[in-house]
Amino acid sequence: MNIDIKVVPKVENFFRTNENASIYVICGSRGKGATWGIGYELILKSLIAPHFALCSREIKDTVDVSSKRTIERLITDAGLKDYFKFYAKETVRKETKTLPESRFIYTGLSKLTEDNVQGVEGVTMVWLGEAHTMELSTWQKLEPTIREDGSKIYIDYNTRTANTPIHLLMTEDPLAWPFRGNPKMRGLAYLFLTSYDNPYLPKKLLDMREANKVQYSKEDWEWIWLGKLQNEEDHYVCNARDFKEAMGRDLPYGPDDKPVVGADIAHMGGDEIVFYMRIGMKIVKRFARSKMHAPEVYRALREFVEDDLEVLINMDNGHVGAAVADWMEQDGFMVNRINFGSPSSDAKYYDPEHCYEVATDMAFNFVENCLPVASLPPDDNICMQQCVQRKWKFRLDGKAVRQIESKKDFRDHAIHLEGHKSPDRCDALWLCFYLDNYGHKERLHDMIGY
Repeated sequence: MNIDIKVVPKVENFFRTNENASIYVICGSRGKGATWGIGYELILKSLIAPHFALCSREIKDTVDVSSKRTIERLITDAGLKDYFKFYAKETVRKETKTLPESRFIYTGLSKLTEDNVQGVEGVTMVWLGEAHTMELSTWQKLEPTIREDGSKIYIDYNTRTANTPIHLLMTEDPLAWPFRGNPKMRGLAYLFLTSYDNPYLPKKLLDMREANKVQYSKEDWEWIWLGKLQNEEDHYVCNARDFKEAMGRDLPYGPDDKPVVGADIAHMGGDEIVFYMRIGMKIVKRFARSKMHAPEVYRALREFVEDDLEVLINMDNGHVGAAVADWMEQDGFMVNRINFGSPSSDAKYYDPEHCYEVATDMAFNFVENCLPVASLPPDDNICMQQCVQRKWKFRLDGKAVRQIESKKDFRDHAIHLEGHKSPDRCDALWLCFYLDNYGHKERLHDMIGY
């Protein structure tokens, strides 16, 4: 049997020198190599003895696209696929002349109750992936059910905050970085790693680690790549100083610069329908009005662009926006539909590796690429207040992916100038500057011939 695997040396040594442990914890930063290390350990053990392995995360929806994919990818990459069968809900190491089969099953832990927890009896290996999302009650229900002689639990998590349940439970001091295992936890072997301990860190992550030094604050960079505790202070998309500088900046635009419009289309109600037009990096025109039916919005937008078919319109593709976009396209206008909630990977225009969805991608494209060189109207205080009060956070899955807050959360905390509770002007401004700046023009040419 020829096995080709690459495991972080500290991880391999960790397992070999702690063979009598019953709980293995690998904690630290992004890119530390724990996922592949634990995955290979489970695969190798399944080859030399019959095992019943449970691979789990707190939320079941993430298991089939993560733990199962990881196990089966590692099996394939190691040249071991002939020894296994891949099924929809489990992975099986085939029976041999000397060994019964081994099974890997995949399930979420968040649905564990006193009644159904017995369903994992007989498990000999458990992998709790991304355990920083796990509730303490889940661990309390699961641990007593892993009773087989020689059974082992493998846990990996990224550091987040000091009060993360698994971190509190497994560390000697949840504030003392680099973290050490809790000596009171019987059978525990604990390993702290950072991305710098992984000699196999892909080039993409190496480049990302360096780029993040200027993208993020020092505290956030150290959380992501050194495994320090997360800075729990509020994060805002942009600051008032930068916005005011842009409001005081008067830029010329060239004769070849073509107009681009951002159109945020609200439902009939208190929210605003907002259009911004820029030429080059200068906002030259805006429109804001509430309580308009779709046909009225359509007519207002045609009037706003002066029936110029050469204007690129970045449009919110929500319910009403989609209808208006249909009519505009039928009339020959150049419409680029933007779905705020779509995964950022669907767009790939700015930074899909670090933005959860298109709305976040759009926000940080504006702030980091456009705001430093934009010319904004000097009296647009409502838009400024909406932009500088919009918060963002890192996703709780610990992958250092940013996500702006929802409009509902914005309404709950923001100071609303003149009663504008929804950040519609902010969204329209982001739309106006999205897509075709800073190296994206070739992609735009390919897409719509502009």
